[in-house]
Amino acid sequence: MSEILGALFKNLVALIGVAAVALILYSVFGASKTSSALNDLTQLQTNTQALYSTQSSFTSLTNDVVVKGGLAPTGMVNGTNLVNPWSGTVTVKVNATDSTRFDVTHTKVPAEACAKMATNTPAIVQISVNGTNKPLPIDAGVAVSSCNDPTNNTMIFTFGH
Repeated sequence: MSEILGALFKNLVALIGVAAVALILYSVFGASKTSSALNDLTQLQTNTQALYSTQSSFTSLTNDVVVKGGLAPTGMVNGTNLVNPWSGTVTVKVNATDSTRFDVTHTKVPAEACAKMATNTPAIVQISVNGTNKPLPIDAGVAVSSCNDPTNNTMIFTFGH
Protein backbone atom coordinates (compact mmCIF):
# COMPACT_ATOMS: atom_id res chain seq x y z
CA MET A 1 0.00 0.00 0.00
CA SER A 2 2.77 2.45 0.89
CA GLU A 3 4.48 1.59 -2.42
CA ILE A 4 1.32 2.58 -4.31
CA LEU A 5 0.98 5.82 -2.35
CA GLY A 6 4.67 6.54 -2.90
CA ALA A 7 4.31 5.99 -6.65
CA LEU A 8 1.20 8.18 -6.78
CA PHE A 9 2.95 10.94 -4.82
CA LYS A 10 5.99 10.70 -7.10
CA ASN A 11 3.78 10.99 -10.21
CA LEU A 12 1.88 13.90 -8.68
CA VAL A 13 5.11 15.77 -7.96
CA ALA A 14 6.30 15.12 -11.54
CA LEU A 15 2.97 16.38 -12.91
CA ILE A 16 3.18 19.56 -10.82
CA GLY A 17 6.74 20.08 -12.09
CA VAL A 18 5.61 19.73 -15.72
CA ALA A 19 2.76 22.17 -15.10
CA ALA A 20 5.15 24.70 -13.54
CA VAL A 21 7.52 24.46 -16.52
CA ALA A 22 4.58 24.88 -18.92
CA LEU A 23 3.42 27.97 -17.03
CA ILE A 24 6.90 29.50 -17.11
CA LEU A 25 7.26 28.81 -20.84
CA TYR A 26 3.83 30.31 -21.51
CA SER A 27 4.69 33.50 -19.65
CA VAL A 28 8.10 33.78 -21.34
CA PHE A 29 6.71 33.28 -24.84
CA GLY A 30 3.77 35.59 -24.14
CA ALA A 31 6.18 38.34 -23.07
CA SER A 32 8.34 37.53 -26.06
CA LYS A 33 5.39 38.13 -28.41
CA THR A 34 4.72 41.49 -26.77
CA SER A 35 8.38 42.48 -27.08
CA SER A 36 8.38 41.39 -30.72
CA ALA A 37 5.24 43.39 -31.42
CA LEU A 38 6.73 46.51 -29.81
CA ASN A 39 10.02 46.10 -31.68
CA ASP A 40 8.20 45.50 -34.97
CA LEU A 41 6.00 48.56 -34.45
CA THR A 42 9.01 50.75 -33.68
CA GLN A 43 10.92 49.49 -36.72
CA LEU A 44 7.87 49.98 -38.96
CA GLN A 45 7.39 53.51 -37.64
CA THR A 46 11.08 54.42 -38.08
CA ASN A 47 11.29 53.01 -41.60
CA THR A 48 8.04 54.67 -42.69
CA GLN A 49 9.06 58.06 -41.34
CA ALA A 50 12.45 57.74 -43.05
CA LEU A 51 10.88 56.92 -46.43
CA TYR A 52 8.42 59.81 -46.15
CA SER A 53 10.88 62.28 -44.58
CA THR A 54 10.90 64.53 -47.67
CA GLN A 55 7.15 64.21 -48.27
CA SER A 56 4.60 66.67 -46.96
CA SER A 57 2.09 63.90 -46.23
CA PHE A 58 1.57 60.16 -45.97
CA THR A 59 -1.23 60.17 -48.57
CA SER A 60 0.23 57.33 -50.65
CA LEU A 61 0.95 55.07 -47.66
CA THR A 62 -0.69 51.64 -47.82
CA ASN A 63 0.15 48.10 -46.73
CA ASP A 64 1.30 47.48 -50.30
CA VAL A 65 3.84 50.32 -50.01
CA VAL A 66 4.98 48.98 -46.63
CA VAL A 67 5.47 45.42 -47.91
CA LYS A 68 7.02 46.29 -51.29
CA GLY A 69 9.16 49.05 -49.76
CA GLY A 70 10.55 46.73 -47.10
CA LEU A 71 9.35 49.02 -44.32
CA ALA A 72 8.04 46.21 -42.11
CA PRO A 73 10.22 43.67 -40.33
CA THR A 74 10.18 40.33 -42.14
CA GLY A 75 8.35 38.68 -39.23
CA MET A 76 5.36 40.95 -39.87
CA VAL A 77 5.07 40.11 -43.55
CA ASN A 78 2.87 37.19 -44.58
CA GLY A 79 2.73 37.22 -48.37
CA THR A 80 1.19 40.58 -49.21
CA ASN A 81 -0.32 41.03 -45.75
CA LEU A 82 0.99 42.31 -42.44
CA VAL A 83 0.38 40.37 -39.23
CA ASN A 84 1.27 40.71 -35.56
CA PRO A 85 2.61 37.91 -33.32
CA TRP A 86 -0.95 36.88 -32.36
CA SER A 87 -1.97 36.36 -36.02
CA GLY A 88 -3.99 39.56 -36.01
CA THR A 89 -3.98 41.85 -39.01
CA VAL A 90 -1.84 44.97 -39.14
CA THR A 91 -2.97 47.81 -41.36
CA VAL A 92 -0.89 50.87 -42.22
CA LYS A 93 -2.47 53.92 -43.87
CA VAL A 94 -2.65 57.68 -43.86
CA ASN A 95 -4.59 59.13 -40.92
CA ALA A 96 -8.16 59.95 -41.96
CA THR A 97 -8.18 63.46 -40.46
CA ASP A 98 -4.55 64.58 -40.85
CA SER A 99 -2.48 63.53 -43.86
CA THR A 100 0.75 64.48 -42.04
CA ARG A 101 0.12 61.47 -39.79
CA PHE A 102 -0.25 57.74 -40.34
CA ASP A 103 -2.04 54.98 -38.46
CA VAL A 104 -0.90 51.47 -37.65
CA THR A 105 -3.82 49.27 -36.61
CA HIS A 106 -3.28 45.97 -34.74
CA THR A 107 -6.11 43.47 -34.20
CA LYS A 108 -6.37 40.41 -31.94
CA VAL A 109 -4.06 41.89 -29.30
CA PRO A 110 -4.35 40.07 -25.93
CA ALA A 111 -5.25 42.24 -22.93
CA GLU A 112 -1.87 42.08 -21.18
CA ALA A 113 0.03 42.83 -24.40
CA CYS A 114 -2.42 45.62 -25.24
CA ALA A 115 -1.76 47.43 -21.96
CA LYS A 116 2.01 47.05 -22.33
CA MET A 117 1.97 48.26 -25.93
CA ALA A 118 -0.25 51.22 -25.03
CA THR A 119 2.10 52.40 -22.28
CA ASN A 120 5.42 51.57 -23.96
CA THR A 121 5.16 52.82 -27.54
CA PRO A 122 7.36 55.87 -28.05
CA ALA A 123 6.70 58.64 -30.56
CA ILE A 124 2.94 58.17 -30.86
CA VAL A 125 0.86 61.30 -31.28
CA GLN A 126 -2.43 59.50 -30.63
CA ILE A 127 -3.63 56.09 -29.50
CA SER A 128 -7.02 54.45 -29.81
CA VAL A 129 -7.93 51.30 -27.92
CA ASN A 130 -11.07 49.42 -28.94
CA GLY A 131 -12.44 52.43 -30.80
CA THR A 132 -11.78 55.09 -28.15
CA ASN A 133 -9.00 57.68 -28.31
CA LYS A 134 -7.00 57.90 -25.09
CA PRO A 135 -5.19 60.97 -23.71
CA LEU A 136 -1.41 60.88 -23.92
CA PRO A 137 0.60 59.90 -22.09
CA ILE A 138 -1.79 57.06 -21.38
CA ASP A 139 -2.07 56.15 -17.72
CA ALA A 140 -1.27 52.50 -16.94
CA GLY A 141 -4.59 52.01 -15.13
CA VAL A 142 -6.49 53.49 -18.08
CA ALA A 143 -4.58 51.19 -20.44
CA VAL A 144 -5.43 48.10 -18.41
CA SER A 145 -9.13 48.97 -18.17
CA SER A 146 -9.29 49.93 -21.86
CA CYS A 147 -7.74 46.65 -23.00
CA ASN A 148 -10.79 44.82 -21.76
CA ASP A 149 -11.04 41.90 -24.19
CA PRO A 150 -8.91 38.93 -23.08
CA THR A 151 -7.73 38.06 -26.61
CA ASN A 152 -9.13 40.47 -29.19
CA ASN A 153 -8.31 44.13 -28.60
CA THR A 154 -7.89 46.54 -31.50
CA MET A 155 -5.28 49.26 -31.20
CA ILE A 156 -4.57 52.19 -33.50
CA PHE A 157 -1.18 53.89 -33.09
CA THR A 158 -0.87 57.26 -34.80
CA PHE A 159 2.52 58.65 -35.77
CA GLY A 160 3.52 61.91 -37.43
CA HIS A 161 6.53 63.46 -39.08
